[in-house]
Amino acid sequence: MSKILILTLTEQRDKPVDERLAQCLRDMGHEVMVRNFVLAGSDAVTVEKPDAVVLPMIGSDHKLNFARQIKEWGVVTIVRRGEAGAGRVALEQMDEDRQRVVVGDYDYAEHIDLELVWGQEFADILAERGRMEARKLVACGPFTLDVCTQYERQARPGKRRVLFATAFSAADDHPDYTECGLPEGNPLQRRLYARHAELRALWIATIKNLVATKSHKYDFALKVRPGESTRAYQEAFGKTVQILPYDYPSGQAIAASDVVVHAGSTMAIEAHLLGVPSLNFANCNPDPILANACPQVNDYGELSEALGRLVWGRSNIDTDKLTWLEDHLYGPLDGSACHRAAEAISRVLRKGRKKPQIPDQWPREPRYQRQDTTAEPGPDHVRMICPSCKNMFGLHHESQWGVCPFCALTVRKIIAQEAAVA
Repeated sequence: MSKILILTLTEQRDKPVDERLAQCLRDMGHEVMVRNFVLAGSDAVTVEKPDAVVLPMIGSDHKLNFARQIKEWGVVTIVRRGEAGAGRVALEQMDEDRQRVVVGDYDYAEHIDLELVWGQEFADILAERGRMEARKLVACGPFTLDVCTQYERQARPGKRRVLFATAFSAADDHPDYTECGLPEGNPLQRRLYARHAELRALWIATIKNLVATKSHKYDFALKVRPGESTRAYQEAFGKTVQILPYDYPSGQAIAASDVVVHAGSTMAIEAHLLGVPSLNFANCNPDPILANACPQVNDYGELSEALGRLVWGRSNIDTDKLTWLEDHLYGPLDGSACHRAAEAISRVLRKGRKKPQIPDQWPREPRYQRQDTTAEPGPDHVRMICPSCKNMFGLHHESQWGVCPFCALTVRKIIAQEAAVA
């Protein structure tokens, strides 16, 4: 059988799915490794020399160049989309910039042998828009929702537990670089930055109010969105709200809670599958069907009142909208998405290819230099070490983030300095 490397993007959302996919592939006889894409991707390829690599969605220069490079070496290159994308109706209601974020704005098809997506409707959209050839697309079902099947609701004595699931990762980023898949300085990025900062402030103020007025009835926990820092919430709440570790699985968090408060998230469907009600507070999801799959509330008063009206221990999902989502966005909610993905990967690998010719180290040619970075640091530069390819480069001392000239990873100055110290 084949050696397969799965490169996972986030510990919180993607790794549980990738570990499940890895086990499905092992059950079929393959040798499989799961590694962090950013921190260990290049090392894992050059050391392990896999026959196939599973990558996250191609939504940045770094991912595109990574896929191009391993394809040149003869590696079977596969993309697994971590997000569902959008159904046709919802996508057509979005502005052009948002559509490009959802669909992707990179020409990557020639470097990819197989792309695994959630629903067939989105697969058709990708083919129609030229992002990927139809023959290379396989709709597998909702990967993230697969993981829910391994958890069971936990009986909890005492007060009800309210789980807040945030959605404001753009608020942590530079306003010119908040969303992958779009050029630097795109207006959508600034709008997202401002909107996420505004909603995070509203959430923090509302949760503080609930803690002050409802702590006799509820315990409170909070789980951040993948890519979002816990710092703002820890500083705001101290020990009054349990801040779950960044990599805490969402299914496990829901199973230990009595209600999920989110901002228009797929976690509403996860909660439904576990028999837990949910509320959409201050929605920021552009998909109107998903946003309205459970009751929406917009301020402290509405949220407090909605919590008081809940029927505990029972999902409050809109079943008609759930059926629509299954038919037009997610695909079948049967817990078999990872198994179908493993079968698709195995089919590609059975076609018979030459053994990849992979060198012992990642290329060290500075092919992606920009004005604020250089492969040869001078007096106007801060020395950086790329956390991905581990090459050293210089970033202009006035810049807060730059692009690695060796692998095109976008690197914030603070991250690179920490990596250099480590």
